[in-house]
Formats: sequence, C-alpha cells, structure tokens
Amino acid sequence: MMIYVKYLLMMLLFFISNITHSAVPLQSNALYTCSFQANSNLYLLNTRGVATRVGPIGDQCTDLAFVGNQLWGITFTRILIIDPKTGRIIAFGQHGFNDLNALIAVPSAGTTFYSAGFRSGQFVRIKITNAGQILVTKLGAFGSGLTSAGDFAILNEILYATVNRPGFSNTWLARINPVNGAATLIGDIGFRGVFGLALRSGVMYAVTNNGNFLSINTATGRGVRLGTNGIVQAGLAKSP
Repeated sequence: MMIYVKYLLMMLLFFISNITHSAVPLQSNALYTCSFQANSNLYLLNTRGVATRVGPIGDQCTDLAFVGNQLWGITFTRILIIDPKTGRIIAFGQHGFNDLNALIAVPSAGTTFYSAGFRSGQFVRIKITNAGQILVTKLGAFGSGLTSAGDFAILNEILYATVNRPGFSNTWLARINPVNGAATLIGDIGFRGVFGLALRSGVMYAVTNNGNFLSINTATGRGVRLGTNGIVQAGLAKSP
C-alpha cells in the first residue's frame, strides 16, 4: 500500500535577520546523533562517544540519516531536512504515521529511506521525489511482536535493526528482509534503549537513551560499552 503525502518541504524558517548562529563544519566519515527531547539537539560523536553539540534541531528527533552531504531526520510524524552545520531544520513534511523512529538511506536509490514503527513494528519505504512529494510504501512488518527500537544499519548488503522483543527488557539485534520487513533475531545486545545504530570504518556502533556508546558484534548481537556521555541519544548516522 502506498501513501502519497503531498508537498514535502515548505521551506521553513529559522532565519532571523538580526541574529547570527555559529556553525560547526560538516565532518567527513563522522558519527552524528540527536538527543530525544521536545527540542532535540544535534551532536557529533567521536569513537569513544564524547559528544560535541552542534545545535538545536527544533523538533523531537527520533533518528538521522545522510544522503550524500544532506542530513535528514525523522520524528514520529514528520520527515526533516537538517542543516548538519547548525542542527536547524531547513524543511519538513508529514510522512503519514505517528510512531516512526528509525531511518536509513536505501543504497543507490536516490532520496529513499527505510523506516519502522516503535508501536506497530511496521516496515516502510519513504521516497522523496524531485517534486518534493513524500511517497510512503508499507512493505510489511517485523513480525513475532517485534517493534522498532530505533535504527538500522547496512553491512555487506545485510539490513540490521535494533528491535524490541516482547518479554525482554534489553534491545535485540535483528536482520531485516528489505522486501517484506520480516525480522530474524540475532541476539540480545545486553543494553536497554539502543535507539541508534550506524556503521563506520567497518565497525557497527550504537547509542542508547541513557548515554552509552557501544560497538556491536553483528554475529552475536552483543554490545560492548566504549564510553558514556550522559545524553538521551535517539539516533545515529555516519556522514560521507
């Protein structure tokens, strides 16, 4: 089923002529996270999880994804274009759901993403056309009561996700079938609230909602804490 949501992206905002805003240059091959709060902040992370604040986003970010040098974000109800140098929203549009918390760019597919729901476990594809339309296709669901914990990563053409498993307090790592969304559990990560997942230089990293920064073993799902930063982290993405 495809949902057409017209006219992504009415250019918003946030230019106030008599105020200047500092900018943090876009870093290459770097990890970015957003905090989960009413007005989320964008941060840069080093490989020990130490955070450098870029700036306020202006909405409650649930995940991030890069398409080239353009940073995109998602909320439960909206998809965003974010300035990676300031954190500010450049434009936004409604995607038609109320529980999406994960976002990853589909390789070699233009401005196209996979997303998933934290309540429903639905797996969807979101395509942004050149005309600015948001085309949303429901591809399936994770199944077995699994729901989205908050993010995806792609390694060796395998789509991984952090998922919530009924009856278990910790987050699990799973492989996702990109055709129908069916999830195959890999293992217990060993941490709760693993909301962010990203691949950098062959290593899968993750962040939690209580400030942990992890590496993930993709064969077992097990996470190892590399550092902490005290941020309620909601998503993770690597810049090109």
